[in-house]
This record gives sequence, structure tokens and C-alpha cells, in this order.
Amino acid sequence: MKKLALSFAFCLVALPCLASSDAPMQKAVRTSDLNLESQAGVDALYRRLESAARSVCSPAEGRSLAEKAQWKQCMSQTMDSTVASVDHDGLSRLHASKAGAPTSVARH
Repeated sequence: MKKLALSFAFCLVALPCLASSDAPMQKAVRTSDLNLESQAGVDALYRRLESAARSVCSPAEGRSLAEKAQWKQCMSQTMDSTVASVDHDGLSRLHASKAGAPTSVARH
């Protein structure tokens, strides 16, 4: 399995259309205290990524059906792209199971 350097923070980026300016919203996610070789570390990272995604997608949150659909799309796309950029098999499997996708993960 590919080792992941934990001395950096991941940055979540929401859809540009959700930001108040032309630049997409971003939120750093600290990982330096996590051991991604353990399931507990992977679970903790996933929770942090979800929390950050909720934060960057919050401008889309609303009460109307259209706003709820936009928020759900933002969350889905943000989590999909962020998990893919992390490129960690355990995190990819966890995300696939939570997103309802097949859990097969391509090996590098």
C-alpha cells in the first residue's frame, strides 16, 4: 500500500458556483495527528473531510428542494474529489461504502 505523508493538510474545494466570489471556497483539514494505517485513523479522517465539506458547501444549504439538491450535489462532488485526491485505499473503500458505490479499489 502506498504510504501517505501526514505532514500536510488536505484542502477541500467546493463548487465555484457556491462561493460568494469567483473563487471556490476552501477549508484545510489537519491530518498530522492521524495514523492512516489504522481503521480508526481512516474513520477520523473521513469525519473531518465530511465536516469540512459541510462547511464549504453551507452556502448551498437551504430549505427549498432546489437548494437541498444543490447542497447534496456539492457534498457529493466535494467528497468524491477530495477522497480521490487523498489516494488512500482504506479511505476510498470507506467512502464507496458510505456513498453506496461498489467497494472495489484499483491498486497502483
